[in-house]
Amino acid sequence: MVGNLTYEDVKKFVTDNPNIAAQEFGEKLKQSGLTDAKICDLFMDILRSGKSSILNDYDTFLKIAELLAKSNIKIDIGDTTSKTVLDYAVVGGQPKVIKVFLDSGKFDQEKKLNALSAAVNGGNVQEFEIFLDYIDHTKILDVLNTAPYNEGNEVMKILLNNKRFTGEEKVQDLSNASIDGDLPKVKLLLKYMTGIPEDGIRNLLKIIEEGKLPLRKQLQIDFEFKVDFSNSDHNKYLSSCVIIALLRSALSNTPNLGGNRAESSSSGETAVLNSNDVKKWYARIARTINSISFEDLQGDLNKQETSFQSKCEQGTVLGNALLERAIQNENFNVIKFLLENRVTVINAISQEDRYYVSKIEGDKSILCSVVSYTDDDAEILSMLLQSVNAEQLKLDPESELYRLYQQLKDDAFCIAFSKKNSVAAATLIQNDRAIIVPHGSATNKEQETSHIETNSVSNSNRNVISRPVAIVPPVSISGNNNKNETPISTRADPTVTPNNDKKANGFIDAQFSSPHKKETKYKESFYTSLRSDVIGVVITGLFVATAVIVPSVAGAVICGVVAVLVTIVTGLHVKNSTLPSYREMKENKVEPAKLIKSV
Repeated sequence: MVGNLTYEDVKKFVTDNPNIAAQEFGEKLKQSGLTDAKICDLFMDILRSGKSSILNDYDTFLKIAELLAKSNIKIDIGDTTSKTVLDYAVVGGQPKVIKVFLDSGKFDQEKKLNALSAAVNGGNVQEFEIFLDYIDHTKILDVLNTAPYNEGNEVMKILLNNKRFTGEEKVQDLSNASIDGDLPKVKLLLKYMTGIPEDGIRNLLKIIEEGKLPLRKQLQIDFEFKVDFSNSDHNKYLSSCVIIALLRSALSNTPNLGGNRAESSSSGETAVLNSNDVKKWYARIARTINSISFEDLQGDLNKQETSFQSKCEQGTVLGNALLERAIQNENFNVIKFLLENRVTVINAISQEDRYYVSKIEGDKSILCSVVSYTDDDAEILSMLLQSVNAEQLKLDPESELYRLYQQLKDDAFCIAFSKKNSVAAATLIQNDRAIIVPHGSATNKEQETSHIETNSVSNSNRNVISRPVAIVPPVSISGNNNKNETPISTRADPTVTPNNDKKANGFIDAQFSSPHKKETKYKESFYTSLRSDVIGVVITGLFVATAVIVPSVAGAVICGVVAVLVTIVTGLHVKNSTLPSYREMKENKVEPAKLIKSV
């Protein structure tokens, strides 16, 4: 090979010498007069331009890359922009070449991270996945925390679903985003990061609810609360409500919540009623609503061997089909008639606990649809919410159906928030607080005000309050999101500064404890520390006594010195451990009233 070397010269040389060793290949390149930097420039140019010579004979190009990587040539030299051949392999979309370069071991962590960032920012999915096997896990976590959270970025979906992340790390990242009030990031994490432990989300949800409580008291939110989106204080409260709704939706674990249009439970049964049948019965009810009773309607239905539970061809039952049509037509009287006569928003449609969620406008539930057209009058929305609340009162709060109802309200609230619909948002807040646990129920007292009024916040959590955040549409666990709604930033300064150390490893354990468990933990810490001090005092006393009675002067001096050292160590322990743990125990002491609310 000669000077002024081109890629075609290199290609011809390798083709003519198919068995050449990597070291010999490197020496031949250097004999042509090129330095390592010039050789890197040559291959950067090839990767940058994506010349047809690569595509025409990719196998030869890959072999040249392997020889280059295994030779004694430094290939991690950057150009004037500090980019290396590894960066250009990423930009040029060459995953096999990337792997060859990474296998060479010639690139340090910094250069690999630079190339990884290029893959993330460029959305190079294949190229990005390769790096996960070559970069320290802690560095990948850094990428997770700093990468742009764009829902359309396929790379982020791969990163969030990375099996290398432990459950604790996933919860930690979710907690950081939630407490920072980073709503778009919370949304993306819940949608794409699989394997987040449910207990971690439950504990995080409790923390965010507790952090919202002081703000709720400050705003004096009650049935007269008026949602004002121009009020930054209201936005802080409402923004934290949205994050709570997203976390609770994740706990619901209900794929295809938008409507489970399941087939009938009997394999041989076919749909009975078509859209014309539904239209006929709706017209009958609408026309005679002021004169007909439910018993009369039942009689007419029975004559046709039909009932509100009769299957329709859309996969629903007649009662829900009529309710959907009434809501679509905004017919208050028909809606009221149906809800008062055993029609519910969610209907069980088989013996296998499968449910149909009433919906119109595609996959949007009827609550979300009603929110969309609720303006000054929230009469229909209030009526639907009263029906939902009445059904929830009959259910165990841990049951799937209870969670389905709650998620309907959560999704509706997110829609109201994203559209800045103050009337709908205020109606949802007021009606949600109307759920009161019946007397004699074993459910804890926090259900008395549902998710709007929650447990008292402990002193250690008073700094955990969500900041106002970007407003986004609700998360659908099934992936059915409203992509036409543009996020609007509402970030403002927080009333209370979040914990600067929240990203520390101890955050999850300390923050996710219930108030009485945390009090016990701090008591144990204090008494353990106190026992150590007592032992220190006893040891000191023993050495002092020994120094007094020992006949040898040297022995007395030694015992005295040891006694002094033990005294110093004990004193430092009291100052640095016992006193701080005593203060923490006092600060986290749970009063009887608080304890009752947290149990």
